[in-house]
Amino acid sequence: MKSIKVVFTRTSGIFPFFIRLVTKSYYNHVYIQYPNGYIIEADKRDGVVIVPEGSTRGNVVDSGFFEFNIPDNRFSTATFFGMKRIRSKYDWKGILGCFLNKPHMFDSSKYYCSRLVRDWLWLANVIDEMPSKGNITPKQLMKLLSSVS
Repeated sequence: MKSIKVVFTRTSGIFPFFIRLVTKSYYNHVYIQYPNGYIIEADKRDGVVIVPEGSTRGNVVDSGFFEFNIPDNRFSTATFFGMKRIRSKYDWKGILGCFLNKPHMFDSSKYYCSRLVRDWLWLANVIDEMPSKGNITPKQLMKLLSSVS
């Protein structure tokens, strides 16, 4: 078993404020922290990246997390998914889809934070929500994770 954290953060700035305002969410960003401390996230500047703990961008004002124990085989499957997405571009179309409440308005080859994390968690069998359901906001993901914790 591998223990991972799904970390939600609230950062300062105009773009994070806009995300929180439109999605009615307390948090504006989410990422997965691996057991070795590395983080996989979708960053608006660099797309999908893996960075050392403490390397995330933005001035973090507050954070919260869920911790899950993942069976080794499911962890490997989800981690492989994440590694294949490294350098994928940020999904601005999906962000716009969240803002416009259009769940199927996204680019399947690109990711934003909560869609990347939701797909990873689905592959790890943490959640049943299938990625084909489209866009998901940090608030919606938090609600989904609250129901499985």
